[in-house]
Amino acid sequence: MVTFLEPEEIKSEDEEETTYQPPPEIIVEKPRRHKLQSIRQLHEESEAPPVVVKKDKRYEPRERFNPLYGLLIMISATLVAIFTMAVLLEMKKKGAAPKAESMNPYMEKSGNSSGVLEATTMAEEKKRRICDSPECITLSYQLLNWRDTSIDPCDDFYQATWGKCIEQSGYRGFMGKNSMEFLTEYFHKNQSSDSKSENTLKMYFRECEELKTQENFMNDQHQGYRDLFKDVQYIGPWPLASLNLDEFSFDLNEMLLKMAQQQTLDFGIFQFTTNEKVLKLSASSEVNWLDKKFVKIIQKILQVNNIDVPNSELQRDIKNVQNFIKTLSETLEESENQINLTTLKTNVPGVNIERIIKSLVPSDDQERVMERIEVDEKLSGNSTSVKLFPGVATRILSKNISVKENLKYVDEMVEDNRKSYLKSINESTWLHQETKENMISKLRNMKKTVGYPMDFEEEGAMEKTFEMLTTSPTDSWYTFIKKALRFQNQQNIEYTLNDELLNPTNPPKNVMALYKKHENSLIVIVPISDDHLFNSKFPKLAKMVPVGRSIAKEMGRSLEGTSGWTSEDQDEQRKREECLEKKLREEDGIDSEKKVSNALKSIKTDQVAIESLWITYKDMDWSEEPIIPGFHDSDSDKLFFKLYALNSCSQSSSESQLSHHYRVNGVLSNLKSFSETFNCPTETSMNPKTKCELL
Repeated sequence: MVTFLEPEEIKSEDEEETTYQPPPEIIVEKPRRHKLQSIRQLHEESEAPPVVVKKDKRYEPRERFNPLYGLLIMISATLVAIFTMAVLLEMKKKGAAPKAESMNPYMEKSGNSSGVLEATTMAEEKKRRICDSPECITLSYQLLNWRDTSIDPCDDFYQATWGKCIEQSGYRGFMGKNSMEFLTEYFHKNQSSDSKSENTLKMYFRECEELKTQENFMNDQHQGYRDLFKDVQYIGPWPLASLNLDEFSFDLNEMLLKMAQQQTLDFGIFQFTTNEKVLKLSASSEVNWLDKKFVKIIQKILQVNNIDVPNSELQRDIKNVQNFIKTLSETLEESENQINLTTLKTNVPGVNIERIIKSLVPSDDQERVMERIEVDEKLSGNSTSVKLFPGVATRILSKNISVKENLKYVDEMVEDNRKSYLKSINESTWLHQETKENMISKLRNMKKTVGYPMDFEEEGAMEKTFEMLTTSPTDSWYTFIKKALRFQNQQNIEYTLNDELLNPTNPPKNVMALYKKHENSLIVIVPISDDHLFNSKFPKLAKMVPVGRSIAKEMGRSLEGTSGWTSEDQDEQRKREECLEKKLREEDGIDSEKKVSNALKSIKTDQVAIESLWITYKDMDWSEEPIIPGFHDSDSDKLFFKLYALNSCSQSSSESQLSHHYRVNGVLSNLKSFSETFNCPTETSMNPKTKCELL
């Protein structure tokens, strides 16, 4: 068992105090953005104070021995063995046997005089090793250095545990190191393929490689500037580059329409984004038009296309654009409230938004897209290859890397969580038997499907999709990127319109679970990745918490609603949900009714998930698990909750309507198991007098 001892924890008088030092001279890989060569340096370079642990003879770290000391010990041990054998032989001659009680103080007085240790002492003799893999070292570094030791975990657990997470962590893509190394090797192989998608990815990679020479780079850059100017001319006249411009011929709607036909989603004065199966119209992303790099690009476009424009005139136009965008952004501040398309058309009659939208989508889907429009209320006035074509990269990995054991692990987690939910329902003190039986029946009959992303695709679907993308080895870098981004936008819009399970431009980075209510089925998608979650060297507990949390949340959605519940249980459930809502409004400050409704759904699923996951964790055997450096083995309960919070170590997500800070503190403060684990005094933030319990 593993426990994290807080610095302020008081040791008993009969315990010695020592600073934990891991085994020396174990060289490991460097954790990202931090220089660590050994386990010893992990503690020497950490910003956090040394971790104080209770000294236990069984788990005392090995010290560095002088070779002469080792020789001396070996000689001494040999002499002791010879002396012991001599004594035993002498005792045998005299017909005397050694007393079992004196040789084995642990043996029960049951007449057993064999001198063999009882089973109870075998467990005590068994020592758990320190995990010295690079994955364990990295996790230990995060646990020790991302915490904020100035905060009491009973006052603010999220801040105390991961207060420095945001400032120290960086973006981690969905591909791990091994996967990227494999793909790089794959790109360099000059192997032919019948797959258009794979050939497109290889073509992109080759263009990247060719641009590494100065001559190729300059030639391609000039060609790109010429291609870009042609695109500008296609959309409409550019006043700065047009000698005989007729201002009355300017048609904003026509220009926006041509941009839409090129699958542009950001039109400069507004933009479309695809999110949660909705095509959202909002204020455009902010651009610093006065940035020197941006000005230089415009100058190069004009120069390469032999257009002579005085610098003063260029600066004036750019400044005017900047002022216009600034005025527009002040007017069109993003709002949490949305309006429908009809209201937008009424308020902005000068822009034919409907025609622009229809130009973005295939003709068969034009009516359906109108039903999925949301408008901000105020608006009514080598890795690059993988990022551009993530679906193709995922498929290549799936054909070449065998990771079938991941499916087995996730499948077991599904069943473990199912058992935990059944146990929770059976042990509920307020649900009536009729309600329990209906809930249990639903859980037992829930179908499950566990697979990789491509398992949920139709045969040949990806190759069919790539028919929309036509590239050529003669394309400039600009033209290739333009085509790739246009292709991505097309895929995003089609994903928004159709009932596809996965977004082809955004493969899952973690285990993704989805509960289908009308089928009472759970679909679990396992990422094709060498992520640490599936690394055999990564601690079992650190894998179990994030994977199990995702599964438990979606499985918990099967318990939403009160169909099959008794009327008494329905009334009681409403009271319990009202408790959650009241706490949500008071502590997270959400006032919008729509946000409260969405946030309440998230909190409910989070809470039943952690309750189920806690049962799963407590029912597992952790005696064989190695110890994470910097932690003790006497109790892993604290580590369980710390790892639960680690999964939320990121900035607030606008999609969830809730800060991750509240999704940790708000949920855990309702759990008796949490307050007991950390010995939180009554009426502290993490152990309030009134707890909102569900099951």
